[in-house]
Amino acid sequence: MSRARTAGSIDPAPAPRASAFRRLIASPWLWAGVLLAAALPWYLVGEGLELVPFLSGLVGGWLCGLGFVNVTFRMSPRRGATVHAVGAVVAGAVLWFSTQIWPDVAPAMPEGLRSVAFLVQMASIPAAGWIWLGLISRVTALARRPAREAPVPPGWEEDYDGSMVRFSAVPMRLRTLTLQIVALVIVGGVVCTVLLIAFDDVAMSLGPRILVIVLGAAVALPLYGLLRLRNARHTVACSVAFGAKRMRVTAAGSTLELEYAHLAELTWVTGTDYARVEVVGVRTADVVRKSLVVGVARQSPGVAPGLPTLSRRIVRTLEAAGLTPVSQRRKGTSVYRRNGVGNRQNAP
Repeated sequence: MSRARTAGSIDPAPAPRASAFRRLIASPWLWAGVLLAAALPWYLVGEGLELVPFLSGLVGGWLCGLGFVNVTFRMSPRRGATVHAVGAVVAGAVLWFSTQIWPDVAPAMPEGLRSVAFLVQMASIPAAGWIWLGLISRVTALARRPAREAPVPPGWEEDYDGSMVRFSAVPMRLRTLTLQIVALVIVGGVVCTVLLIAFDDVAMSLGPRILVIVLGAAVALPLYGLLRLRNARHTVACSVAFGAKRMRVTAAGSTLELEYAHLAELTWVTGTDYARVEVVGVRTADVVRKSLVVGVARQSPGVAPGLPTLSRRIVRTLEAAGLTPVSQRRKGTSVYRRNGVGNRQNAP
C-alpha cells in the first residue's frame, strides 16, 4: 500500500541551463523570422496572397504569438498574467491600427513600405489571435478555480522500493502535439481564405475590424476547441514509479518497465500545457518509447495539470545509473540522457 509523502520530504533538484544553440533551435522566434523573411519577396512584388507566402505569413505570425505566450508562462504567475494582458492590448491595438488607420495613410507611403506593412498586417492576425486565446485560457482557468482551494498538481507517493506519482495524461509525443497546432493554423488560414472568397461582398461590408472578430469567433475558437476536445477524449490514467533499480511507466494498463541500465533518456516537464514525461529505452537493438502529455489531458476536480518536481533522491538514482543532466532553458524541464546513445535513439 502506498501513501502520499509530505511536502517536506520532496527535495527538488536544481534544473540545469540549456546551451545557446539548443535555445536558438527551439525558439519559435527563429522560425517565425525564417517564414516571414521567406514570404517577404512575394509581398514586395505584389504576390503576397499566393498560397505559399500567405501560409508562411500566417504561420510566422502564429509563431510570434506562440513565442510571446511561452515567455509569459515562464514568468511568475502574477507577472506573467500582467505582461500577457498588456501584450494582448498591444496586439489588439496593432491589429486595429493596421485595419483602421493604415489603409488611409498607406497610399502616401513608398511601395516597399506598404508591402512590408501588408505582411505585418497578415501576420498580426494569427499572432493576436493566439495571444488572446492564451489570455482567455488564463481567465477561464482562474474562473474555474475554487475560491478556497486551488487545484494542485499530483504529488509523490511512497512505493514499495521508491517513489510513484499518479496522474492523467494523453499518450502522445510532443512532436504530434506541435504538428496538430501547425495543422490547426494552416487549416484555419485555408478556411478563412475560402470564406473570404465565397462571401466577398459580406466581408467587404463588415469592415476589417469586425471581419477579424467574426473570423476569430467562427473559425479560430471552434478549431481550438475541437483540438482541446480531441486530446481530452484520449485522457487515460497513468503512473510513473522510480524504484531502486528500475522505473515503471503505466498508461491505461500498458506498462513499460525499464532497468536504469536500459534507460537512454528521460524528459520530465512539470508545468504548462507541455507538462509531460517522455522515456526512451534501449534494449539490445530495439528502441522503446513512452510519451505521456499531461498538459492537454482532462484532469480530475481539484487536480492541476502538471507533474511534481523530481526529488534529489530520484536525481541521484538517475545519475548513479549513468544518466547525465542536459541543460534546459525552460523552467520546470529536466532531461537526463545517457552519453553515447544519441544515434540509437533516433533509430526508427
